[in-house]
Amino acid sequence: MVLADEAPIAAFRAEAWIKAGEALRKAERFNFALEQLERGLAVEPHNLKGLREQGICLQRLALAGRSGHSLDRARAHYHKVLELCPQDPETWALLGRVDKDAWVAAWRRSGKTAAEWRQEAAEEAPPIAAIPVTTTPVSMRSP
Repeated sequence: MVLADEAPIAAFRAEAWIKAGEALRKAERFNFALEQLERGLAVEPHNLKGLREQGICLQRLALAGRSGHSLDRARAHYHKVLELCPQDPETWALLGRVDKDAWVAAWRRSGKTAAEWRQEAAEEAPPIAAIPVTTTPVSMRSP
C-alpha cells in the first residue's frame, strides 16, 4: 500500500489501491480492504472492479454480523452500481447472491421446528398449480 501512495499518476494510485483492496478481500481482511477500495474509488469513482469489490466486502461483513453492516446496505450498494452499468452481468450475479444470503439467513433463525419451517414455506409461495402458464412470449403480449 505504500507503493500505491508513491505512484506518480493518480490513475496508477487508484488502480493500486483497488488491487490492494481485492487482495485484502481475498485474505478476508474486509475492513482493511474497504479502506483501500474507498481510497481508490475516491480517485476513480466509477471503477467497476472497485465498486464490485466494495460490495463483496460489505456483504461479507454483513454475513459476519459486524456492527454497521447489513445485507440491505450491500443490496443498496449493488443497486447504485447497476445505475452506472445496468447491463453488467457480474453485478447482477452479486446482487442475486445478496438475496440468496438474505433468504438463507431468514431460514436459519433459531427456535423453529422443521414442521414450522415447512408451514412458513407453504404460506410464503403459492402452489405450482396456482402459477399461471402462458404460451405467448412476454415480448409479444399487447400492453
